[in-house]
Amino acid sequence: PEPIPAPPVTEELPEEDPGTSEPLEVVTLDDVTDFKAGPYWGVPFENGWDIVRFDEQGVNEFSNAAVGCQFLTYQGYGPEGLTSTDDRGATEETLPTAMQIGLPWTAATSDPTVTSDGSFEVPVDWTYNVEMQRFVAIYPSADGDRQRQMLLRSFMPNNLALYAEVDCPATAAGDKAAQVILDGLSITEY
Repeated sequence: PEPIPAPPVTEELPEEDPGTSEPLEVVTLDDVTDFKAGPYWGVPFENGWDIVRFDEQGVNEFSNAAVGCQFLTYQGYGPEGLTSTDDRGATEETLPTAMQIGLPWTAATSDPTVTSDGSFEVPVDWTYNVEMQRFVAIYPSADGDRQRQMLLRSFMPNNLALYAEVDCPATAAGDKAAQVILDGLSITEY
């Protein structure tokens, strides 16, 4: 898949919500979004996370050795040949490809069980939220069970995809580290 070019590094973006107490409008998986550019991930840089890959063909990867977590984002085109023309259907069709281009499953001692886990809202330039499909994979490894939380959305008709995943030990510390990262994600058009 062809990646979407990275946004200019010189552009300053707000680091947090500029202070509105009103809930943001939500663009659901059944709505169409019309980005002027992008969409691009806004990725939090939390303490303890190191950059493994940065903006390589639309992929960013980070690791947190202290907690044993990995975090990956992808922004670019979705797979060719999708039959769905709506975001919800295209997102479901994109999941197998997303799981292949994401973090490797080398630690798994058996196939992961992947389930849909509802949706997750991510703010776009702090003006509205976009609903992402959320999937969870729990799988055994030699060091104990692990949990991979995945956010995915295909934006039709241009077949643009945003994919994020956090893979951590299935422990309270792993869950907390994953939630901090997921809660810090944002989307930008710039």
